Amino acid sequence: MAKYSINTVEFCGKKREWKDCTNKDLRDYQKEMDKLVEKVQPALDEIEDLQESIDENNSLLQDVNDGIKTLQSKENMTDKDSEDIMKMIYNRKTIRKDIRDAKAEIKAIDRDNKEQRVKMEERLPVAKAELISKMVDISPEEYLEKSTEYDEFIAEQLSTIRIQLLAGSQSKDIEKIIKKQLEARFR
Repeated sequence: MAKYSINTVEFCGKKREWKDCTNKDLRDYQKEMDKLVEKVQPALDEIEDLQESIDENNSLLQDVNDGIKTLQSKENMTDKDSEDIMKMIYNRKTIRKDIRDAKAEIKAIDRDNKEQRVKMEERLPVAKAELISKMVDISPEEYLEKSTEYDEFIAEQLSTIRIQLLAGSQSKDIEKIIKKQLEARFR
């Protein structure tokens, strides 16, 4: 028994009939998603930049620590070596402060954008379920209640699967493609 046919798709534990979802439905969904993301994107970008700064500073901190260890392990340490160690210790303090400041800024940005982020996190699955209900004979509530991780993956592929079926692809060929994509995704 094929999982995918021109009339049905196996989805959320049952064979379900395809619905005729219009391109307008898809565009409207994408516009809504873009609007949701647009509201939090500046904060996400800033957090990403701060995280990159933290990563760079952690790497720099490791280099400073390695330099201190190297100089301290010398048998005949000179006054210059002692001065270099003191400079590195000072640099280490400065780097640690920069890391703490960046982490505090991330927390502040996250706190300031929490309401928008929560709205987005609540709306995304509902909007996705509404779109899926326009593509397949399933209610948004049933999708939210019964979908598995596999169904979530298939939901992302529904348009492609339907187009391939309408173009004459065989169910077994689509199943092979889906299996390869699943393996690549969940490795």
